[in-house]
Amino acid sequence: MFLVGIAQAADVGAPLIPEITVASAGVNTGSYSGRTAIAADAAGNFVVFWDHFFRRFAANGTSLSDADTLPILGSKDSIILGDHTAAMDAAGDFVVAWVCPDDANTPRVCAQVYKPGGTLATIAPIIIYTGTAYGTNVRTSEFVSTSVAMSSNGDFVVGWSSQVLHAIGDLPLRTSNAIQTRRYHLNGNAYGNAQTVHTANYPLFDQAAGSVHVLMASDGAYVVTWSDRSVARARFYSAAGKATSKTVPLPTWTPSSQASNASAIGHFTYVASLADDGDLLLAFDVLDSTNTTDTIYLRRCTMYCQNQGTAISVATRTAVTNPDAAIALGGLSIQATTAGGSIVSWGDQQTLTLYGKSFTASDQPAAAAFTIGTDSNLTNSASLSTVLNPDGNLLAAWGGVKARLFQGP
Repeated sequence: MFLVGIAQAADVGAPLIPEITVASAGVNTGSYSGRTAIAADAAGNFVVFWDHFFRRFAANGTSLSDADTLPILGSKDSIILGDHTAAMDAAGDFVVAWVCPDDANTPRVCAQVYKPGGTLATIAPIIIYTGTAYGTNVRTSEFVSTSVAMSSNGDFVVGWSSQVLHAIGDLPLRTSNAIQTRRYHLNGNAYGNAQTVHTANYPLFDQAAGSVHVLMASDGAYVVTWSDRSVARARFYSAAGKATSKTVPLPTWTPSSQASNASAIGHFTYVASLADDGDLLLAFDVLDSTNTTDTIYLRRCTMYCQNQGTAISVATRTAVTNPDAAIALGGLSIQATTAGGSIVSWGDQQTLTLYGKSFTASDQPAAAAFTIGTDSNLTNSASLSTVLNPDGNLLAAWGGVKARLFQGP
């Protein structure tokens, strides 16, 4: 057991270390976006990210550094954490990916690799993708999101979605979308060219490809998930980057007692976690068409999502009057456990409280929901990022900026 100085507890969700105030004195959090990311290595050491900053901690919560600053690439590069994410390998190397527009506001995707001590592994950030600049006669407005996952040996995959609104003057014509990925070695060298996962064209302002997520198993196999016209989709890949499935829809809709199509649902968000046996675990938050019932569900799919399990209710709120006040807006997270189960975490905007709940390999509740912390920023933008350390305990980071370790199943 590597958690020196941590008193292990039997109850799932019991705090194992005191709550950590991550933002050190002198760090400007006045314009803090409220969003965070967290990653851990094989020794349980972890890094918390927020806006332009990151800070390293030992497994027992002891600080290993003051806040360090991520690179800022030009006047338009705001590095809002909602647009980037982070991942770590077994040795403690870590990578951050974010959307980094140039001074002309041309959208780009960048990544920076760090050594375990927080020093740069790549001298300059990697420019992974450069999008479409504004035209003269035909105006194109491009929105990009990104995600990154890292294997235990340091290879990493960056994924991004681009959504381009084409227009002539003020007349919108159509929306085109693309989901792409690119694989890299720890030293920053790419394994081949970018891969196109999915492309589509839609009329006018029709909602198209949304946020992309790259999820990786311990052997380096990975899955790319994204939302497409309010439907979640996925495609599976081997560790060598070869597609092992076609694009498949994810089973994120509610049971028959709820609305069963996108047009009837007032609000929908989802997150996913890839288990080492290839199961894809999904948590999704659905506000019904009458804006009165807001429910978080857990669902499992196997065999490249050809087999779909039953949706299990995780948490429910009734009498919701504001569609933007969904129970898990921006704060939904899920982690697959080594025993085949999962931990679902979410934020409740009415109570300003963050919760977690553990489920067994058969997707049944393993224990009652536990409290992770509180966050006054939940009324504006819920934020919760989680990761499991090698002991299977849950590390969580949230707005404020706070972090804490909790007993796993």
